[in-house]
Amino acid sequence: MIYSRLETFSDEQAITASAVGTNVWDGLKAGGAIGEEEWIYVKVDEAFNTLTSLTISLVTDDALPVDASSTVLVSKSVALADLTADTPVMRVRVPRNQKQYVGMYYTVVGTDPTEGTVTAFTTENLQDQELL
Repeated sequence: MIYSRLETFSDEQAITASAVGTNVWDGLKAGGAIGEEEWIYVKVDEAFNTLTSLTISLVTDDALPVDASSTVLVSKSVALADLTADTPVMRVRVPRNQKQYVGMYYTVVGTDPTEGTVTAFTTENLQDQELL
C-alpha cells in the first residue's frame, strides 16, 4: 500500500505515554482542509502492554501545538485486549469543521505502556486498507 507522508499522522509511532502524532497537517500549506471524502485509518503495528485502554483522537487547532487541549473532531477508546499487532482500530470518515492544523492525539488510560506502536493516515479508498 502507498500513502504519502503528507497524509500520515503516525508511522509506526511508539506510544509510551499520552502524545500527539508524529506529523501534524497544516491545511494552509496543503491548500485547504482534508477532503470530506477521505477516511482516517489507524492500525496497531506492535501490540500494546500494561495500559487499560488507548483513546485515539483526531484533533484540530488554529495554532500549534496540536495537543490534548485541541478541539476533538472524532475520538475512539480501544481496550488493551483489542490493541493487538496488525489490527485496524479506527476507520472513520474525516469530519467537517477542521481548523488550520489537524493531527492525532493518543491518550493512555492506566499504566504507561512499554510496548505498542500505531500508524495513522488519511486515505480516499478505505477498501485498500482491508489488506493491512
